[in-house]
Amino acid sequence: MKKLALRAASILTLSIAVVSSGCGDDSDDGGGGASGTGAGTSGGSAGNGGSAGSSGEGGTSGEGGASGASGEGGTSGEGGQGGSAGGGAGGMGGGNTDETPITERESDDAFECSVGQDLVSYNPTTWNYTGGNIVATETGDTWFVRVQAEEAAPFTPGPYSFLISPVDASGEIGEGTTVEVGDIDMVTNPRGVALEDGALAALWIESGALWFVALDADGAVTVEPKMIASDSSLTNVYQLQLARTAAGKIAAVWNNDTNTPHIAVTDDSGATATAVAFPEQAGYTPRLIAAGDGFAVMWKSFDPDFMDPSNVFFARLDDAGAIDGEPVQLTDYEELVYGSSFGGSDLTLIPVGDGFLVAWGEGNNGDLETGMGAYTVLRVQALDGEGQPQGESALIAEMELDVDQVEPSLVQWDEDTVALLWAKGSHIYICAGCVPDHSINMMLIDPTTLTPRSNIVEVSPETGGLLGRTHAVSGADLLLTVGIQFHVHFEPGFAAFHCE
Repeated sequence: MKKLALRAASILTLSIAVVSSGCGDDSDDGGGGASGTGAGTSGGSAGNGGSAGSSGEGGTSGEGGASGASGEGGTSGEGGQGGSAGGGAGGMGGGNTDETPITERESDDAFECSVGQDLVSYNPTTWNYTGGNIVATETGDTWFVRVQAEEAAPFTPGPYSFLISPVDASGEIGEGTTVEVGDIDMVTNPRGVALEDGALAALWIESGALWFVALDADGAVTVEPKMIASDSSLTNVYQLQLARTAAGKIAAVWNNDTNTPHIAVTDDSGATATAVAFPEQAGYTPRLIAAGDGFAVMWKSFDPDFMDPSNVFFARLDDAGAIDGEPVQLTDYEELVYGSSFGGSDLTLIPVGDGFLVAWGEGNNGDLETGMGAYTVLRVQALDGEGQPQGESALIAEMELDVDQVEPSLVQWDEDTVALLWAKGSHIYICAGCVPDHSINMMLIDPTTLTPRSNIVEVSPETGGLLGRTHAVSGADLLLTVGIQFHVHFEPGFAAFHCE
């Protein structure tokens, strides 16, 4: 694998965090079958841009496999809802051998996509700082899971409530269910996950513990709220992620304040779970999906002294959440690199055939003195069933100086098609009252050839930046929750894409 050498970049620490969660289908990104959701983390992506690598050797095609899947500071982000369910597309083959960015490849025009619902702001409604997410159930219904309040005064929320409500493709929110909790002001990271027969569950963090509730297809509570895990790592939790297997195992992954990923596995009944740290693995922005009988996860390594590069890792997990085999290092940076000034997690993954498709960000924050040379790009890479790279990675879009491409998402559209989403905005070199301007881009692609299957469509804000989104596919619509991010606050928003 190539080593990507960049000069050590200065790190500008911003007091702005965009936290990302997921639903898919996000979460951050599976689809098909039973799925999970998750949350991402703040900060920019890192690495080196440029063209996709040199051609890789072709391989034999794989066997058919299972298709799967901020008050202040930012909203929940894209996560990875992953599903495990049956019969999918064929194997990944030998991987990418084309250096052309995906957006510049010829489309087969199988779909025509449009903005089904332009940006809707729910202001003066506000969500708490860890945001919420959107979940699609097996019956095609879509639900918002969030902690919500009405503003009592500008930037001053009134009393919060934990709500799970139906939402349609226009963004209209129906009457939902209020989840009774012990201390609403201590509730963070509310995440939903689809169960069988149109039911869903929600998990959240409250007072240093992981909690669970289940609802039927009509929104009636079937399993009363209960604590399923208590651990010191649950005191300060970042980017909670959920995924569910077809057998009904639900994994929750999170980071604590020492950037150590932890996992706990429960089931559809909310069985008691035990929090376990990934052994000898320090990292952040974990992304989780269901994969076969177990799970798969990506994360970025973390050095608290900022001396070692932050590289991307992949691992398979068994149905108890234990790492199965050795983690696979997907990048090999020689120096510390840093990229975008705004954006949540820059990792995403989805099962494809008997392997996986993953994406990550890499960039350079340029010269802070001259305000020149910064960029962030996004790369997509095919992996085999054990996580080994197949062929070379491909750029989603060409590198542009002073532009950050962030928050990639891979969302299952149908058996042969994946929705590819990313945000794009101006790089901010020094933040003094800065406001991002990111738009959301979407196209459908063939996950085995990485060729477009549709046109590219875009949702842009009039002001602010669209960051920290979650996704749910319902019929011909891809519904999004998103934060309309300003300097140190955000408005909860909604948009939808339509493809046919």
